[in-house]
Amino acid sequence: MGDLPGHEFHGNQWTAGGGARELPGIEAMSNAPWAQENVRRAVEAAGVSPNVRVVVDRWEPDTQLAAYRPDTGELAVNSGATHWYSTDLAAAQAELRAQGIASSDRPEAPIVHELGHMLHHEAVRDLPEWNYRGFTYAAPSTLGGPRVKAMVAHEVSQYAAASNDPREFVAEVFAGVRGGRTYPSEVMKLYKEFHGPRA
Repeated sequence: MGDLPGHEFHGNQWTAGGGARELPGIEAMSNAPWAQENVRRAVEAAGVSPNVRVVVDRWEPDTQLAAYRPDTGELAVNSGATHWYSTDLAAAQAELRAQGIASSDRPEAPIVHELGHMLHHEAVRDLPEWNYRGFTYAAPSTLGGPRVKAMVAHEVSQYAAASNDPREFVAEVFAGVRGGRTYPSEVMKLYKEFHGPRA
């Protein structure tokens, strides 16, 4: 794979339109240049602001593709996740969508999901019932009863419903909307109730 048109990548810096985005830690993926490119393309396609620090790190479980770190405000990409090493990232993400694990089949969806967490954190920062701190945080405790969870599983993703966590619901809807999905009014009403950021 070549660089994105108008972009060059050298070491851990990604030049886009004259500016550079550093991706600290991406050199750990140097044995798989296609995986580095998958990460670069996903970050670019997600529309992450240049003001947001994106790092590449490794952690367990390797099924967690990326994370928002509220303590630092960073978005982190898990270099240990086999997903990024796929030679066809679009197909790999489409499979996650087909399995109900993700709300979007777009290759950048894992990054967009974490961006949704970051923007949601900013939206609820001063509300006492929402507390993002470190890697653990409190929020309204559940999505709702069995009917609501079934609707969320069907319309958004099984992951959003199974987590029973309003933050995951918000991030999944955010990623879905950014990926071009349209949700029924009941989903969007719940999204608004949970202070979902503008997608």
